[in-house]
Amino acid sequence: MNTPNKLTLLRIILVPVFILAIIASFTVPKNKKKSESTKELPYKITIDEEQIIYESPTKSEKIKIQSVKKVVDYGEFFYITFDKAENVFVCQKDLLIEGDLKTFEALFSDKLHRI
Repeated sequence: MNTPNKLTLLRIILVPVFILAIIASFTVPKNKKKSESTKELPYKITIDEEQIIYESPTKSEKIKIQSVKKVVDYGEFFYITFDKAENVFVCQKDLLIEGDLKTFEALFSDKLHRI
C-alpha cells in the first residue's frame, strides 16, 4: 500500500485553504471609504452650561450636559459618551474657537479620563 508523500498531503491541505481564502475575500464586508466615514465627524460643537449642540454633515443633535456619562481625553480629541449608548461624540481640540481647553476640562472635571 502506498503512503501519501508530504507533497500530496500539502496539496490536500493548501488547496481547500486557498479556495476558502478566495471566497472569504469576496464575502467579508469592506471598510467604509474615507469620505463615508468622515461624514459623521462634526464641523461644529457648541457647549454651554446646559447643552451640547453637535453638528455634522449628516445630523444635528442637542443633548443636555447632565446626560454626559464620560469624557475621554485622547490627546488631539475628546470622546464624549452619554447615558444613551447610541450618543457618542468626537470633539476635536483643534476646532475649539471660543473658550479654552481648561474651561472645557473644568466643565467635565468629574467625568474626564485621560488616556
